[in-house]
Amino acid sequence: GEMLDRIETNIEDAVDYAEKARQNVKDARELLKKARKRKILICILVAILVLILIIFIQSMICHFTPIC
Repeated sequence: GEMLDRIETNIEDAVDYAEKARQNVKDARELLKKARKRKILICILVAILVLILIIFIQSMICHFTPIC
């Protein structure tokens, strides 16, 4: 009786825990995927800003010096 009830309760708790763990792993994978996409987007934006800055500096150098 009581021993079997405790075993059954422990098994049910273990199943619930495993299901929650599986969902947590799934959620973590989705968050990592989103974070990776965000990191790539930020790198692309930084690269574009650096290119714009280089073009701006080059145009300023060409404007003030006869090197170009």
